[in-house]
Amino acid sequence: HRMRLNHTLSAILLGFGLFPMANAQDGEITFHKDIEPILQRSCQSCHRDGGAGPMPLVTYEQVAPFAGLIEYKTALRDRAGAMPPWYVEKNIGIQEFKDDPSLSDEELAAISTWARSGTPKGDEADAPEPLVFDDSIKWKLGEPDLVVSTEDFYMEAGRPDWWGDLPSVPTGMTEDRHVKSVEIVEVNDVGNGEDTSDTVGGLYIFHHMIWRTEVLDENGNVIPGQSVNWPVHEVARNGDVFDPEAGPLLKANSAFFTDSVHMHSNGRDTTGHLEIGFRFHDRDYEPKYESGISILGNGSDISVEGNADNQTIHAYQVLNQHTKVITFEPHLHAPGERMCLEAIWGYSKETLSC
Repeated sequence: HRMRLNHTLSAILLGFGLFPMANAQDGEITFHKDIEPILQRSCQSCHRDGGAGPMPLVTYEQVAPFAGLIEYKTALRDRAGAMPPWYVEKNIGIQEFKDDPSLSDEELAAISTWARSGTPKGDEADAPEPLVFDDSIKWKLGEPDLVVSTEDFYMEAGRPDWWGDLPSVPTGMTEDRHVKSVEIVEVNDVGNGEDTSDTVGGLYIFHHMIWRTEVLDENGNVIPGQSVNWPVHEVARNGDVFDPEAGPLLKANSAFFTDSVHMHSNGRDTTGHLEIGFRFHDRDYEPKYESGISILGNGSDISVEGNADNQTIHAYQVLNQHTKVITFEPHLHAPGERMCLEAIWGYSKETLSC
């Protein structure tokens, strides 16, 4: 049988969900006992001093003034603007994900009850141990075996957004190696201090980068058919750990190339570059599966009618051999509301994720 993958893009009006109040018989909902553990698991990685969030949500004094906003944003669940930003719909498709930060119905009910009952602080003895974040750790996935740095890019304050390509850079590889993980870090001269922004938009200038590696011949020319595509870099994106049985190959004599780079001003004159950190498998590693990246749909072919809703776009790809889907990454801008991945074989169709 053949399987086709179907991306569906729909502009849909969604109703606001209401979550039940927590049962009073369960005892009073307090910050230290009930709310603080939720914040630690799903919020504080960004909402803390030095994090990407616009306000810290660590102490009671920091959180209580935003109780109403937290109730509203978390209740959005999988719609635009939801916090935490996890948009997998809870009633469709695959639901088990590693490091899933989304909130349960019970957690949403606890937040709502706490916000509407005067935000009681509770007993500090009920508080979990505070989380400790070490922002001095540059490489979250571990020290790379190879670092490839792009050339510096200067982005003036207030300059319009820029799209283009960065100069190619040799990787320096003298042998083929299978890659365990890849992590990209922006290094710039924004620095730290009270005069810097406390949001992710004010700390970086690289919005995203689509990139690949090519193998070069002895004259520095690209050898056709040797290209390897790598996961897109996006601002504040975590590093990518590849399936243990499908490590992609970084080839000898390869070089870094880009297909599209988007630069965005952070409001100040900034010079920055990207550092790409590769971690390798052992030299005797042999992958069980061949890995690859497939992009479904063509943005230039999308025609969106003005002032009309419920517009749907389909894109298909036929899989001619047994395939394990490791990552599904929807990408939509303001007009898009929903994207789904479906598996179709024969007369059967199953929605894997929305």
